[in-house]
Amino acid sequence: MRSFQFRLEKKPPVGLVHQVVEPDGAVLLVRGSLTTEDGESLYQAVSSLTANLIGKELLDRRMVLDEVACVVAVCDPDGLDIHVNPPVMLRVAAKKTVEKGEMALIDDLADIERMKFGPVEIPPDKGVIVLFRVGWRPVVYIDLVPSSPEGEPRDFDIEAELGALYARVQFREVFSAKPEVTRRMAQDGWFPFTALLNSPFVKLYQAYEADKGVEGAVEAVLDHFDHSRLEQMLDRWSKKKFLDSHLPILRRAVQKYEEGDYVSSVSVAQPRVTAILEEVLRLDPPKKGEKRRERLQRLLREKGRTGALLLTDSLCEYVAEYFWRQFDPEAEEVPFSRHSVVHGAAEEDSFTRARALQTFLLIDHLFFAAPLEA
Repeated sequence: MRSFQFRLEKKPPVGLVHQVVEPDGAVLLVRGSLTTEDGESLYQAVSSLTANLIGKELLDRRMVLDEVACVVAVCDPDGLDIHVNPPVMLRVAAKKTVEKGEMALIDDLADIERMKFGPVEIPPDKGVIVLFRVGWRPVVYIDLVPSSPEGEPRDFDIEAELGALYARVQFREVFSAKPEVTRRMAQDGWFPFTALLNSPFVKLYQAYEADKGVEGAVEAVLDHFDHSRLEQMLDRWSKKKFLDSHLPILRRAVQKYEEGDYVSSVSVAQPRVTAILEEVLRLDPPKKGEKRRERLQRLLREKGRTGALLLTDSLCEYVAEYFWRQFDPEAEEVPFSRHSVVHGAAEEDSFTRARALQTFLLIDHLFFAAPLEA
């Protein structure tokens, strides 16, 4: 694929017409993104931007639009430096140890942390227009605030912002999931855990969405986490300091799981989740009136890893409403949770293979989400 760059000497745009509200009025997009979720607005933007930014250059080079996978236009007050087909590089968190030159598969990705375009620099005091593709799906990202007449330099990490955008498009099934479906899944202990992405979660979600019985999909997830994947998980945990003291106990919990003793597996592993969460929380003192869930949310946002796929807010909600779920000892039916297990109120038949695996998957998700110094 041919790549080239050139300088376009013209006043840079101050925004993209996002909506015409009346014959002589419009709403401009000056900072934000358009994806296939935006329908016709995206395709109009792609057509307009490619025609205005690179149309003549493509004609001069006898290139067609299908040969363009990426365009980056860096704007200053006097013009635009335009890069066509620069190398697109993603910094990712991987679920397994990888070697240089190895092919990465989508199911190997735990998170997409940053996106950059080869040697192209996007300074905070310059505007930028980016067109790129995720598979066949086009994406437009615009931040023209810094290059506008009274603009201020951007105060956020644009490479992290682009990485999160790429993740939202690549894993669109996660980010477009219906809340009523994910709530039903959470009631059964399921969450878009890092280790479940991509294929296992999609199939599980589709079964819950169809609402015609999920037993087969759950069984497929359980079978997916065979001995080698569980060993891979344990090996991953051994690389994080805050899991050091818990690893021998967690190995025992995994051993009991593989033996089919789910009562022992859950009983051993769940208190370790509580200890891990408490260790993470101790990294930062609580603020006045701050609830436990709010503190966890704030700490993971401020000090944890920053990728979109870690779903920080949703994770904290899951922990608060499922893992930390309270129960009424007088109730006829006691929900399964850390509290019902620790207080001896959980029924024997609630200690299932799925509940045990979900405990390991939560620990694994915390491995990726926890503050880097944990």
